[in-house]
Formats: sequence, structure tokens, C-alpha cells
Amino acid sequence: CLALPGWVAGRLRAHADGADAVASLLCNADPDNRSAAASALLLHRKRMRHTPPGDRLQAGLSYDRRVLERLGTFREDLRAGEDSDYKQRLLAVGARIAERDDVVTAHRYPGAPLELVRDQWRRGVRQARARAAVGLHERRRRLPYDTLRSAWRAVRGAARVPDPEERRRLLHGWPLVPVAALAYACGALAALVGDAARG
Repeated sequence: CLALPGWVAGRLRAHADGADAVASLLCNADPDNRSAAASALLLHRKRMRHTPPGDRLQAGLSYDRRVLERLGTFREDLRAGEDSDYKQRLLAVGARIAERDDVVTAHRYPGAPLELVRDQWRRGVRQARARAAVGLHERRRRLPYDTLRSAWRAVRGAARVPDPEERRRLLHGWPLVPVAALAYACGALAALVGDAARG
């Protein structure tokens, strides 16, 4: 990923104002690449700059050192989802998460269709296993279905983005979204079946 100008300064200002954690918005580092646009839609539709503030998923957090001293370290046994696990611990103690429009990370997504499909498969496997590790068994079983439903919502949401240039860049990847979403769902299903066979 690439930190855009203001990424550090914005975080420091929010922490100085009393925030326990500060979230980062995302943008696509290669917005004219079809595979990258599809990946951005699938993975981070709720973290983009165009996402309405009330719908945003607060992630990419920085933490006040006192929070880390109070809650301890991240779980080291998780390959994925350790940040989500920590965020739940944060919210459980009533910590305040701030969000600033000048804290933006440009995410590097896969740049070719085959790379996109492989990446989505791996992510599906990791997410299914991460949900099992944190005890989200029902959400884990629903992951393949939820992935396909989320893909449709991502495309529909992108079509409603007011800025025409941003909308064009987001929708540039939509033809690859169904295939990539299917790869993610199949990866999650493979993890479910494989883990059940071993267990």
C-alpha cells in the first residue's frame, strides 16, 4: 500500500484530539486497471472515499499507545482477521475510533485476471479459517453465499457514485467481479470442506 499525503499528519491530529484509534480510507493505486478495479470493489467497497460516512467500515487503524498497553497485543495465531479481532476488543471497552478524510491509503490490487482469481481464492480460504479461529462459525458457513451477494451490492453501489469519473473507474472492473467473487466463494467453500474432512 501507499500512504497518500496527509496520512501521518491526519492520524496525529486525530490522536491529539483524543481518538483511541484512527481509521484509514482506501483508494485504488491503479484505478484504470480492470483487475485492480474488480478487486477493489470486492474487497473494500465499504472503505473507499466515495462510501457514505455512515456506511464505512472503520479499518486500517492506528492506535494510541495507551490502548495497546491496556488491551495487549494482537493475536499471533491468526493469519487473517487479527485486526478485526482487535477492533472488537477495542469496541468492547468503549474506545473511540475517529475517521478523517485526509487519512487515505492507496491499495495495490492484483493487476491481471489470473492474479486476481488466485488472490480471491486465497483470501476466501484465509477468511473462512480466520472466522473459525475467532469463533464466528455461523458467519463462516455463510461466507460463500455472503461473498456472492456482496459482489452484487458492490457493483450496484458503484453505479450510484455521484462523481462520473470515479463511477467510471469503479465500474471499469465490473466484468471481472462475478468470476473473482466465485473464486473467493470457492476458496471459502474449499476451506470449509477441507477442515470438516480433517475434523
